[in-house]
Amino acid sequence: MSIDQLRPLLPALIVALAGMAVLLAQAVAGRDKNAPGAFFSLVGLLTALVSSVMIARGRGLGETVGGSYAADAYALFFHVLILGIAVVA
Repeated sequence: MSIDQLRPLLPALIVALAGMAVLLAQAVAGRDKNAPGAFFSLVGLLTALVSSVMIARGRGLGETVGGSYAADAYALFFHVLILGIAVVA
């Protein structure tokens, strides 16, 4: 399995890593300081949104990962929809 075959998983991995960064920032920041959780969340969601759009317009459209996780037009529409709602919220 090559890196190109893992391209459909990229938006989900970005959101997961951003979530871990937010949790780590909250843990490292002291009680008196404001943690940059909202900033990390917004950057992670926007990055995942951009990667979903790039997959939809690029070579990643129609690829599957192990036959179980697909990057077809239907899945990418809902990725963009849900990430867009999360950014607005």
